[in-house]
Order: sequence, then structure tokens, then C-alpha cells
Amino acid sequence: MQKVITILLGLWMGALAHGTVPVWVIDLDDVIEASSARYLSDSLDEARTSDVPLVVLRIDTPGGWMDSTRDIVKDILASPVPVAAYVSPEGASASSAGTYIVYASHVAAMAPATNIGSATPVRGDGEAMEPNLERKVVNDAVAQMRGLAELRGRNIEWAEKTVREATNLTASEALEQNVIDLMATDISALLAKIDGMTLETKTGLVTLATEGGDVLMVSRDDVSMARKAEALSFFAPGLEKLEFPAWDCLPYDRVSPRPELVSRRIDTMTRMLQPLKKGQGRVILTTVSALLQRVPPKEAFTDAVMTLKAGQRLDPADLSGFLSTHGYFRA
Repeated sequence: MQKVITILLGLWMGALAHGTVPVWVIDLDDVIEASSARYLSDSLDEARTSDVPLVVLRIDTPGGWMDSTRDIVKDILASPVPVAAYVSPEGASASSAGTYIVYASHVAAMAPATNIGSATPVRGDGEAMEPNLERKVVNDAVAQMRGLAELRGRNIEWAEKTVREATNLTASEALEQNVIDLMATDISALLAKIDGMTLETKTGLVTLATEGGDVLMVSRDDVSMARKAEALSFFAPGLEKLEFPAWDCLPYDRVSPRPELVSRRIDTMTRMLQPLKKGQGRVILTTVSALLQRVPPKEAFTDAVMTLKAGQRLDPADLSGFLSTHGYFRA
């Protein structure tokens, strides 16, 4: 097999250099609050501008604030990018606020040994609400859940019951009762099952093409990204995973990014230029900050690549011209 040497020039590029836009996976794995809503809103906005085919919300939450939940629901309903709610991993739950988010999503899925429900509104301090106020709050929540169920064609009766009676369902029960669309053991299985599904979004019908290809996992910060990388190394050692961290300095800072950080970014960019085989997939780990940082279009990076094969003859003038074009000069 011939060795191939790839020369990469420039440090900035779009994270999707090889041309196939990946599915994004975003975790909602804590109490739903204002920061959760902002986190998801920013991610969906960036997904829209990046032409992402699908956003998967991986949910494991005990619930949260109703105002923040409503903000998330509104963002999902207004999103031109299809959103799949996936209650995962095994042992996870979409309790309370999580139930509303699952019902609002274009696709609803759960892993085995997960549960959903307990959507009755309660006070944040745990105290009982005044009866008239409680009736108003519960009826309002029931109307919201029924509306989401009608929109997505899901079980309306159970939607009301989980608000009024705080009922819960296992994944298999939720599937049987048309609360969710499918069950999947992991992200790969989920993407394989929904491949070819046609969904109605705010801007029209979208047919998913999700089997194989790249999966982009979006974390809140570098610590969360590192934990996901460790977990993938342990549970899926054979899976290719790439890390794309954010810069550790601002554009107007007088310091340069750490060499280690630059190296990690270049390594990810290099490997993303390599096309995937049919049915093959890989996971790209990044953060919200990395996604929000402005980068040149992918063409600016792909045009700065020169591929050489072992034994190939290269005109020094061509190499010199190529390097000069991309900012190098003779010392």
C-alpha cells in the first residue's frame, strides 16, 4: 500500500471539513433551568446555520423549571432542524420537564430500562400550592401536553394522565402505548432505525439520512467533553472518536493558543478529511464554545491541502508557490 503524505496549512477551518455534515448529539442530563434553555437555544441556532440534518437530545433529567421547559419546547417547535429526543443511557429518566421535551420533539425514543412521566407541576420549594392556583397551573400544563400530543400524533390520554396523576411508564410500555416512536439500545441503533423517516418541521418535510456517517456530540465544556471521551474509550474502544476543542484565548488576546490545543484541532481536521466507508461511523466530540467560534468555510481549508504519494516527483517551484499562496515566505 502506498503511503500518503498530507500537508495541511492554516489552523482555522469548519469542523465539517470532509463535506458530510454530522448528526449532532446534545446532552440534557441535569435539572432543566435557564442555563439549559440557553444552551439548547444556542445549539439549535448553530445547527440551523450549519445545515445539520438532525439534532439528538440525549435526556436524563429529574425535571426542572417550567419557564425554562417552555422555552425549550418553543425552540424545538420552531426549529427547521428535526429534533430527536432520546432518553438514554439505560437507567435514565425523562421525568417531569423531560416528558414535555420528549412530547415536543419530532422523534421520541428511549433506551431499554429507562422511564418517562411524573409531569405534574410542583412548587420549587416542595410546598403545596394553594388549591385555586394548583388547579390553574395543572390545567395549563395539561393543555400544553395535549397540544403537543396532537401535534406529534402521540397518546393524548396518557399525556393528560401523567400531568394530573404523575404516572410513569417504562420504555417498553411507552412504546406500546404510543408515547414514543421507538426503542434503541444506543445512538447508532437510533440513527439506523430512523434512517429514511420523513418528518414535518417548521419549514417543511425533511427525510432523514442518518445511518452511518459522523455523529457530533456537543458538550457544555471541556470537562464534560473529556468525560465523554473516556467513556467512549472504555465502552467502545474500536470506535473512532475525534476531539475538536475550542480556542483557549480570544481573538484580541496577545497570547497564542497552547500548542497542544492547536495539535488536537489539526489532528481532528486532518482525520475528518478522510472519507468514511459505507456504513462506517465516527464520533466527533466538541463543546458549545467551539461551535460558536467563527471559522472560515470548509473550502478555505480543503483548498490548502496538498496530497503527495510515495515516489511522486514534485516540482520545487510548485511547492514553493503553494506555500507562498498560503502565507509562508522564504526565510
